[in-house]
Amino acid sequence: MPVLKDIIVDLAKIGGKTGNERLVEEALMLSEEVKGDVRYYSFTLQKIVVEMLRVKGVDASHLTRVLSVLGMMEPSFQELAVCDVLKFVEDERKELDKVINFILRWAEEVKDPFYRACIRERVAESLLKAGRVEEAASLIREIREEAERLEEPMRSSLIGGCSLVLAMIAAAGRGDWQEALACLERHADTSRKLDFAIQIAGRMLDAGEYDAAGKVMDELEVKVDALNPIPRYLLGRELALLLLYAGFKLKKEDLINRAVRLVRCAEGVDKRAEFLQELVERAIEVADSM
Repeated sequence: MPVLKDIIVDLAKIGGKTGNERLVEEALMLSEEVKGDVRYYSFTLQKIVVEMLRVKGVDASHLTRVLSVLGMMEPSFQELAVCDVLKFVEDERKELDKVINFILRWAEEVKDPFYRACIRERVAESLLKAGRVEEAASLIREIREEAERLEEPMRSSLIGGCSLVLAMIAAAGRGDWQEALACLERHADTSRKLDFAIQIAGRMLDAGEYDAAGKVMDELEVKVDALNPIPRYLLGRELALLLLYAGFKLKKEDLINRAVRLVRCAEGVDKRAEFLQELVERAIEVADSM
């Protein structure tokens, strides 16, 4: 069965790449052969749906059919498939508004509250890309409240995603960075919270919010230093790369020096050489791009 699902997926991809609708339809029909295993079946359908759009486009009748296929999947694969569909449509740069509206209506019928919220969270990102910022903000705030009714770790998983979307809204000039950071404070996992904070600080830098980003990076450096060896190394590396980027962007040598000093985070896991090598490679890459 594992081999069969891969063959079916390859058939669908060939059909999508060559514009051969018949091959994609054949792959969809053959997917019934792996229906006995719900995860194999869901995986196979997830890979087929984008190829269906590739060969048929996003007219209303075809979108309805694609969404009916989504309804056959396990909830976790429904989320993955929606992400694939939205990315495809975003990359194609056409009919995004239509697809967003279809998926939002369809998502109301998703029974699992966590995956329904995950799907809507991804739609909020697409709303931003479509320029529908106020709708994105309203939706993400709804999801943030829905998250509070869920158990861990689902609750924090959604909170982290909401904080990033709120940061994207702030970067678009239609929101408050503090709202994104306040949302993140409700995250229950310290390491994941710091990871999201590093990402938000990066978005602040790109948006020209240098003072706010600097304050967040200062706080992060203290918090990362207090972690256990493995998360200290992993997050210290990410923070060092961000400080390095900020140093080159703002032409501040002290930020670059702080990035190098964060090599101390690698001492507990014997990764000092790898840490330094990555910093050097990143420094060359950033310097060349400036």
